[in-house]
Amino acid sequence: MQRSPAIRLLDVVSVFAGGALGTSLRYGLTLLLPAEGALPVTFAINVTGAFALGALNEWVRGSADRRRARSISTFFGTGVLGGYTTYGMFAVDADGLLDTSRVGDSILYGLATVVLGVAAAYGGTRAAGALRRGRADDRPDEDDRHDVEWPAARKGHRR
Repeated sequence: MQRSPAIRLLDVVSVFAGGALGTSLRYGLTLLLPAEGALPVTFAINVTGAFALGALNEWVRGSADRRRARSISTFFGTGVLGGYTTYGMFAVDADGLLDTSRVGDSILYGLATVVLGVAAAYGGTRAAGALRRGRADDRPDEDDRHDVEWPAARKGHRR
């Protein structure tokens, strides 16, 4: 099914607005968090952004209202968190370490960012899943479930 140009334009505007918000938040944090160089701030932003993106993805995956979930994912995931996280600066930081002959630090920084980013995304997914499972009032009625598989609806699931 092809979407209309108006919907695509709304997605573009949503990503643009979310990206402006996320980038402003990142910039504000770099001003508020004093650090020797950008490295620790960039690291913290990328790891917290990965956690938030994991939580958002879990919420979207569990949402019964697919259209609303897609709109929220476009604004917050692609827009806000895309602007907030800064893997471009991560690459510049790692390259800066290489330029100063700190090869070991550059490798450690790169590995730590990726490994902790993946762990944070997993943690965000688990945390959002636990919150969703803990809130029975968020579960859709039988008529609203469609193709969403809620934990309590799985065959053989016990609490």
